[in-house]
This record gives sequence, C-alpha cells and structure tokens, in this order.
Amino acid sequence: MRLAGRVKMGYYPTPPGVVEKLAKLLRFPFGTTNALDPCAGEGLALEQLTRGQQVVTYGIELDGERAKEAAQRLKHFLHAGYEDVEISPRSMGLLYLNPPYDDGEGERKELTFLRDLEGTLVPDGVLVYIIPQKRLSKEVATLLASQFTDNRVYRFPDPDYEAFGQIVVVAKKGRYPLSRPEEAVRLSKIADETLGPLPDYGWFPEIPVSENVLFERRKVKPEELVSMAERSPLWGRVRDLTEPAVLGSVDRPPTRLHVGHLGLLLSAGRLNGLVGKGPERHIVVGQPVKKVVESEETEYDDKGQATAHIQRRLETFQVVIKMLTPSGEIRRLGDTPDESEAPPGAHGSVSP
Repeated sequence: MRLAGRVKMGYYPTPPGVVEKLAKLLRFPFGTTNALDPCAGEGLALEQLTRGQQVVTYGIELDGERAKEAAQRLKHFLHAGYEDVEISPRSMGLLYLNPPYDDGEGERKELTFLRDLEGTLVPDGVLVYIIPQKRLSKEVATLLASQFTDNRVYRFPDPDYEAFGQIVVVAKKGRYPLSRPEEAVRLSKIADETLGPLPDYGWFPEIPVSENVLFERRKVKPEELVSMAERSPLWGRVRDLTEPAVLGSVDRPPTRLHVGHLGLLLSAGRLNGLVGKGPERHIVVGQPVKKVVESEETEYDDKGQATAHIQRRLETFQVVIKMLTPSGEIRRLGDTPDESEAPPGAHGSVSP
C-alpha cells in the first residue's frame, strides 16, 4: 500500500520495501545487540529489520491501538510517550528513528526526537533516521555533524519517495562530541539537492554489541505528585469548583450588597449552606432556572391588511432560592405556604 494511503493521525510507517533494503544493508554483529524504535507504531518496521538476527528489540508507542499490535511483535515494549520512559544512556546498538513529521513546542519534532534520543546509542552505535528531505534543517544538520560520523543520506526509492519526499540518514555515533562546521554545512545543503535512492547493495557501519538496558516507565513518588498537584493552577481551579464555599473567605464588600448581588451569589453557589442560629437555623440553596417567554405579533400595511405574523421567543434566567426548615418543610423564596414542597414524611424533625 502506498504511504500516502496509510497516513493516520501523524503516523507515517516506513514502507516494507524500504525496510527490506535497509535490512540487507545493515551489518549486525555476531553477538547480541539492542535495538530501539521510540515511535514503534505497530512494531512492523523494527520486527522486519531485525528478523533472524541476535537482537533484543525495544519499542515505545503512544497510540493505544497500535501499541496493542507492537506489544505482540517486540521483545520489550511500553505504551507511553518516550518522555515518560527511562532508558539507559549508551545502551542501544541500533536506534531506528522515524519521528512524527510535525511541529512541537517551538521546534520541529524531527529535531526534538533526535536530540533527546541520540544519547541512548553506545559509541559507534548506528542511527537510522527517516525524515522528509525538506526537514534536514540547519539545526538537524548541526546535531548530526557534532554527534555522528560517517553520515550517509539517501532518498526513498521510487515510487515511495513521491509521497512525502522522505530520506534515510544512516550514521555512526561518535565517541565524543565534535565541532565540524564543514560537515554541518554539507548536510544542510542536502535539503535542496537531488539525491540518489537507497541502494540495493553496499555496506553500512557495523552495529556494535550492546547490553545492560534499563527500560521502564518513569515513576513519580506519591509525595512528589502531591507537591506537583498543589503547585498546579489547574488543581487550584478544581479545588475551587469542588470544595464547599466558605463565606468567611470572601472579603467584605466596600458597599452593602443589594438584592441583585445576593441573587448572583446564591445562583453561583457561594452562599449555599446553613443560615441563622438556634430554632431559626435553616439551609438555603440557590439555583438559576431558565424561563422561556413566547409571544406573537402581527404586522399590518398602510391599508390595515395583515402582512406578517412574527413569533418571538425570549429566554431569561431567574434565581430560584429554596429553603429547608428544621421541621423538614421545603420552601421556595416568595412562595405562599400552600405552594411549598412537602414530600411525604418530610414533616418529622430535622436536626439543625
């Protein structure tokens, strides 16, 4: 299936034909190595790439449906975002990185994923980095030049290249950062160059042996979580909406409240609760109720003939205040005793 036909929610899986070419070109070690795909999707690419090799696969996927598939194909898998996963530095022999092609918080995700995850590779570890050609920016080129050696760049073979103009960068992780401005300039120019397709034959850098991996979801201590919640503006808003209103916490107004102010406070729930003392103590609850008033008007012409009938609908809100007395009677403010709500059994005493 063509790549353009499989795009879903920012998900751009590598075509199987491209993965097949990469599998033939990559040089796996005789010993065991670790391979990471932090955007694993359904796990198809990493499974196909490492099939028949001594490789322990690690995958991460945020989408729930794709995560179910990937968990069946990869040795170690976590349904999460890579930011929530603890991965040992210098623990992967192969990093297969096909990041989302999208904007992140202030920068492209292609750059963010590369910067955050290149440290998981062991020295001389191999990066397979798949991005649109136009996204090989100056920042990406500088990062590749400083952290990797033996950078090789190819475009997808036809017809897969036509969909999104994707390229494959294969590089070897440096043992320490290097200042290579000439290499950064060379790589940044590739965004506008005509590239050759991924070859059928050749030799890529050999993937080194790797071991001892910490791969688990980051854990937050309960006390740290409570502290973070208390500092959160959202939690403060939730607390205001869910905790009972406390009249004492409201500052004394500069002028005396009139009926409209009291109505707004009642309808907002800021005055709900116990009112009064002793035998006069009662519970007051305010609630806004929508009222609809419908009317009809007739328009006449100069001769007195009816020309149109206009129906009008006016919606207004009225504050309804209910009061529960110690005797169990429910009264609405302004009601007469006959209009009060007195459900069966409500006339027994109620503790104030």
